Amino acid sequence: MSPFGWDPIAELNRDEAQNNLNLHNAYPAQAQAWIDANTRNREIGLPLTPVPPLPQQKIWYKDSNGNPAFRMEPFPDLQVPVLPPLVAPTPSGFGADDPNFQSNISMAIYKIVLDLQNKLTLLMSK
Repeated sequence: MSPFGWDPIAELNRDEAQNNLNLHNAYPAQAQAWIDANTRNREIGLPLTPVPPLPQQKIWYKDSNGNPAFRMEPFPDLQVPVLPPLVAPTPSGFGADDPNFQSNISMAIYKIVLDLQNKLTLLMSK
């Protein structure tokens, strides 16, 4: 603190506070935009883009010589965005919920072929 009651470090931190707040408040929107874009990229087979770097706040302090210095520290409540887990496509459509679907199809084809054979036999016998 200066002899006149003015603390340059406190003044620097006050000046930096708005910039730190802006960096902090902008990051969640950037992270969500990254998640949205890369979820879509993953769905359509495009490469993923790099994760937006975590912003850091500038904090002023006095160094060992008493001079103003600053350090960059991460915001404790911000985290790097992570893509949601890949969801495997669920079967849908005709027969998707039937565990015997394949055997039912095979039986249906067998009955069609058998019916056709009977009709051909009947036709050939005339």
